[in-house]
Amino acid sequence: MSRTPGQNERHLSAIRPIPRRGLSREEAAIYIGIGVTKFDAMVAEGKMPQPKRIEGRRVWDKHALDFAFDQLPTENGNVDSTWDDIDGAKASTVR
Repeated sequence: MSRTPGQNERHLSAIRPIPRRGLSREEAAIYIGIGVTKFDAMVAEGKMPQPKRIEGRRVWDKHALDFAFDQLPTENGNVDSTWDDIDGAKASTVR
């Protein structure tokens, strides 16, 4: 029994998901945990990063999304500075 190309074949990413650094607009919104409309508004407000261009495609850098997310205020209105004490400790030992 011969198989037609494409029949019963699975894409590699379906079998073994490949971690990606670049995300589409929809994926970036999901990654942050919000809807696309809210994500678009946050990009326009400068709270989320602008996309990079790969030819004609807009791609959001996962690292930039992480940084922007870290800069968002917590529920009580403060920006989480959890890493400040660690960064300060590194700076004092590097001297």
